[in-house]
Amino acid sequence: MPLNEIEKNEELTEKFLREIQNIRFLLGESPIRNIDKKVVLGRVEGSSCPRIGVIDEGDLIIVDKNLSTDEIDAIMKREAFINFLPEVDFPQIYDLACFYSGHLGLWSKCPSRARLRTLPIYRSPEDFLSINPKNALDVIRSVTKSLISLWREGRRITLRKFLELLMAARGYPYIHMSKKEKRVLSSIVYALAHEGEAKIERLSIKSGLSLATVSRAVRELVNKGVIVGPYVLYLSRLGLSTYLMELRNPKDEEIRFLDEFPFTYSAFITSSDTYYVNLLIPHQIEPIFKNLRGLGIRFGKRVALSFDMMQDPLISPELVLERMIDGYYSAKETPEEMKELTSPRKPLIPLDRKDLLALKEIDERGRVSRDQLRGMGLPNPAERFSKYRKAGIVVKGYFPTGLGMGEGIVFRIDVPFKDFLRIEGAFSRVCSVILSFTEGDLSGVTGVALVNGEIIGPLMRAAKILFRERLELMEPAIAAGPSSWQVPVDLWNEEKQEFEFDIRSFMEVFSDRIKGS
Repeated sequence: MPLNEIEKNEELTEKFLREIQNIRFLLGESPIRNIDKKVVLGRVEGSSCPRIGVIDEGDLIIVDKNLSTDEIDAIMKREAFINFLPEVDFPQIYDLACFYSGHLGLWSKCPSRARLRTLPIYRSPEDFLSINPKNALDVIRSVTKSLISLWREGRRITLRKFLELLMAARGYPYIHMSKKEKRVLSSIVYALAHEGEAKIERLSIKSGLSLATVSRAVRELVNKGVIVGPYVLYLSRLGLSTYLMELRNPKDEEIRFLDEFPFTYSAFITSSDTYYVNLLIPHQIEPIFKNLRGLGIRFGKRVALSFDMMQDPLISPELVLERMIDGYYSAKETPEEMKELTSPRKPLIPLDRKDLLALKEIDERGRVSRDQLRGMGLPNPAERFSKYRKAGIVVKGYFPTGLGMGEGIVFRIDVPFKDFLRIEGAFSRVCSVILSFTEGDLSGVTGVALVNGEIIGPLMRAAKILFRERLELMEPAIAAGPSSWQVPVDLWNEEKQEFEFDIRSFMEVFSDRIKGS
């Protein structure tokens, strides 16, 4: 940039260096990048995310002179913080600096997304906004100091390592919900449990709120990631069954494979590095999965799923054991009919690639417009969407993700299917809980309890007393959240009307475990 287009401003350089000192004090660390720089105002063209509004020319940082004073101040904070971050090959690390700058307007111009299938989808700035404001500086300090430690040790910092550090530091996402939003969310959970789907009209009756109020609350809950909808895919109608894989002490190559594997749906990761991975298995591959056995690896087919929301999360610790016992013994045996809901089948209507693209859009956004369907080359979009609905592939309603309901505790209980509702009864008396029952080598109940932090200890002690030797595992969740899966459009076989599953690559990655069985 020509010198005559630069406005020298010694105050900017001084402000930059003062901010360096503030961050040094906050972190208790020294900068790990070169800070011998001058900061000036100038005409900035072609700046790009994540460092929007500046051009870094080595010893000179040029800040866009057309920005407001508040924006320039935020950029000073962001650019100063960058000097404490290791240089890596992924842009998401700069979100720490954007978070520290405190300017949501600038940050929102550079949104970031990342999908690793064994972790919840990463979204910024949204994921940072769910951090309790009281803990914001602590999270920034913890993650940044951990990154600097890894850098000093000469260890490679990957996107996965960054996301794991962020999840460990922030805990389970804090999401503020109004009283009306909580009433609507409670009504959604009730409707799903008793009626099978949650429609606005039913939610209005159950919550006692007007249709307009319910609609506003639902929009906010969707925006916050607490629920998905109004349309979701019923995956068993695409010939997919859910298998739960228990993987103990996974190798790096196993995790890399699962992160990229198109049939990895979601995962729960415990503090002892045990992975519970939900795999979507096409019906034609099921006979193979039913017979897989290995060392440190178990598979089970999911035959039942439930979600319960605790109405009063501020339960007294002294009441946890009593309520869990009451809930367990007051519940009825689980009827065998519950299993029928998860039986996979081929689509009742023929689907081509364009249909799969439409279903992918619905799965990701919860809706799709007629114009979008036309843009995908689908004739008669209204008729086509109606066919998806009638075939049971697309279901209308809102479904909770589990976000914002407490700290995650993963547990495994070895019980027969008839006790599934009893387990649900025990946990639902004291916390929100997601449960699945699997059959096969991995048989029994696997769940995530979403717990008020004050009762984590009492809950774990009560579960040990109640279930004794049947309680195989109960540990804090390092990661447990919404799926980041996407419909694998390119793997749809139009002739056979089923997904193609590369069983050979799967077996190769886990061959050491399976061979040793």
